[in-house]
Amino acid sequence: MAAVSVSESLERGVNFELTSGTGPVWNFSKDFRTLLNFEPRTVPLDRTTPLAYNITIYKDGTDPQNRVFSGTFVTTGEQLPVELVRGDNETITYGPDFDTTGAYHIQGPIFSENANYTIRSEISAIDGRPPETPITDDFSIQTIA
Repeated sequence: MAAVSVSESLERGVNFELTSGTGPVWNFSKDFRTLLNFEPRTVPLDRTTPLAYNITIYKDGTDPQNRVFSGTFVTTGEQLPVELVRGDNETITYGPDFDTTGAYHIQGPIFSENANYTIRSEISAIDGRPPETPITDDFSIQTIA
């Protein structure tokens, strides 16, 4: 039987709303994984127009040398659900869960210790074209063991 943690955690940026299954603190001793959902506030979601999201994760500050992950995920005009999963080997990404919908997954040792992380979400393309102005926000998450 699997346990699911539910949180009403909502963080609102200028361009995105972030909801998290564990809230702003991810406790490894309680939750092996957490689901983050990035919902654009400034781009309409029509379920057809491809949106490319760049997700970058920094540990203990946003200087380039603190970057521990960067990846691009594409949805069909929808919000972006990303599940962070603790892992012991190299960092891998997979998904979405279904052909074109569902959560993407980031699994790896980058979430293996007590730390403060910044997760930068950005829409890098709308229907294959870069937006006229940057669409990005930074969010914080803390991990504890």
